[in-house]
Amino acid sequence: RCGYDIKKKKVITGTTKTSKTKIPKQTKTKVNFSAPGKRKKMNKTTIITISVVATLLIAAGIIGYIFMFGFIGTGRESDRLIEYIDSREFDKAYDYYQDKIADSVNEIDVIDEFQKQMDDRYDAIIDEFNSGDINKSSMEKLDRMLDSMMEIALSTEKHSEFVYKYTELYQSKTAYEEGEKNMESKDYAGAVTNFASVISTDNNYDKAQKEKTNAIKKLVDGCGDYDKAISTLENYEEMLSSSEYESLKKSIMQYVIDSINEQINQDIESGDYKKAKSYV
Repeated sequence: RCGYDIKKKKVITGTTKTSKTKIPKQTKTKVNFSAPGKRKKMNKTTIITISVVATLLIAAGIIGYIFMFGFIGTGRESDRLIEYIDSREFDKAYDYYQDKIADSVNEIDVIDEFQKQMDDRYDAIIDEFNSGDINKSSMEKLDRMLDSMMEIALSTEKHSEFVYKYTELYQSKTAYEEGEKNMESKDYAGAVTNFASVISTDNNYDKAQKEKTNAIKKLVDGCGDYDKAISTLENYEEMLSSSEYESLKKSIMQYVIDSINEQINQDIESGDYKKAKSYV
């Protein structure tokens, strides 16, 4: 069209016509992607079946994912609680349970997993509480958390045993503390009752027995009268061992004898021999 012969690569002048070269037309090849043979159309039943199966597979995958996510979350939360328990940070364990676990959808699963790990830890916690390594306020936090858990989940045998031991020991230690306070305020009768309530498994038991005997002795000494002192001692006989009872009884007798001797000496010094003789 522009006067240029593509084939001969030279400009054509004048009216000479260029020779036309016929370019063969490209034939379009149809590619059949279907399997060899005649293509069959799927009927409606097959399409529905495939759709249902696909839907079920997708649903199963989603449920599996949710289950695995929940299982991992459950393990992670129970492990965090156990970490606080092992470090004896019961207040943090209680706060974590209240903030992250209580009333959640997987609360029961977390409690079940937590209980399995706690069964091997209860005895050590009781021993440390008994020795004083764990104080009462910390144990109160742990007890509150466990109580909250047991309101919605079944208790294990180990947990039930722990609750019984803890309650008994807690009351015993409280009684000992009250006994010490009553000794300071000179409420010896109250102190006797407190010290008598200390159980034998309490580490304070031996000290409580000594303090109980001491409180009874102070009650007896404060009577100022032999008959009253003996009566007071007999009231507490069941709280004393036979040796403790006899020892206190002898101390009463010795107290009376010492008092009489002192009075006799005073009468002799004053010249009142008749009165001194009456004491003898």
